[in-house]
Amino acid sequence: MVESIGARLTTGPTAVVRAVRETPTVATAATAASQPKAVSTMAADMAAAPPVNTDRVAEIKQAIKDGRYPIMPARIADSLIALRLEWKSSNEPQS
Repeated sequence: MVESIGARLTTGPTAVVRAVRETPTVATAATAASQPKAVSTMAADMAAAPPVNTDRVAEIKQAIKDGRYPIMPARIADSLIALRLEWKSSNEPQS
């Protein structure tokens, strides 16, 4: 027989039990003065380096020229669809 989906009375224990122990948190020693300096240093480091790994790009280009780079249309299509769905969901208005 199929059981109904509606609400049923529970007959078991209803107490909530903690499953994971709390871990102690450690306070960081960052000060308000040191944090902006770290951010500006990180920004300068990122600006000095190229945004992509140029050596890896050169390896891929050479592999394509030599015919050693596997081009998988299904994987490319899946990535494009996933990118489109991600882009579409991020452009939806927030409620």
